[in-house]
Amino acid sequence: MKNLGFKNKEVNIPKEWKVYKNNFIDLEPTNSNPIDDVWHYFQEDILQASYKDFFIDLGFYGEYLDNRKGFFKLVVAKGDFGKGELYEKYLSRSTEEVKEKLEFYFNLILSKSFENLSGLKYGEEENEEEYDVYSSINKTLRKLSDEDFEKLSSL
Repeated sequence: MKNLGFKNKEVNIPKEWKVYKNNFIDLEPTNSNPIDDVWHYFQEDILQASYKDFFIDLGFYGEYLDNRKGFFKLVVAKGDFGKGELYEKYLSRSTEEVKEKLEFYFNLILSKSFENLSGLKYGEEENEEEYDVYSSINKTLRKLSDEDFEKLSSL
């Protein structure tokens, strides 16, 4: 694996958050570097952080080695996967969009205004698919069509 000197994306993470992993590189999936040199930056485990019962998880999903297909998936939840509440599931191919969402939630969760928000309870989301988009802030659950999913994966 070549070290091409990429730096982490500059994300303002408040000191109250415990960061377990941060391999969020300032590199777009559509970069022009040889795919064999950069594929390892686009894995499922990119960033994990927690504050009290809340956690934020960021990964890259899809077949990056197959023509750079895939997208970032950001999950904001309280409790554990499988138990607790889902507050946001966001999909994007833009590191800047993901950075903005990360910073928004890092700060919002620290604010008192977040305490009154309820999320989608795990176990009660039988209509929610793995790659649907959900936001408790906007109160939306958006089903992605196969066409939408393909567009998102390979822009």
